[in-house]
Amino acid sequence: MLPDLDTTRRMLQSHQTSAPQEMERAIAAAQSTACRHAFVRTGFDEARSQAANPRLQHLPLAGLAVSVKDLFDLQGQPTPAGSVVLADAPAASASPVAPIKVPSDPDTNAAPSAPELQ
Repeated sequence: MLPDLDTTRRMLQSHQTSAPQEMERAIAAAQSTACRHAFVRTGFDEARSQAANPRLQHLPLAGLAVSVKDLFDLQGQPTPAGSVVLADAPAASASPVAPIKVPSDPDTNAAPSAPELQ
């Protein structure tokens, strides 16, 4: 079992681990058999690149992986809400709340599925 985000952050800050190492652990967990139906879209290559970028290492959440449920708008990504029908729909351009932009920190590396809506 992977340590929680707080423990991982502390390990990163004390140089007991590195952002690329933690990203690889998170990606391995996301690709495991237990998670094979959990993600509809991933950005593992971009997450690896961001985790390895030395210019981002000083950011407080560098090396921590997160996933964003596909109910939320991500800049440049479809927002299918777990629906096969909406799988290729463009991201909403207007929203009553500010759209989430894919940050360089934390690394957004996967969008979990919403099977209850399929």
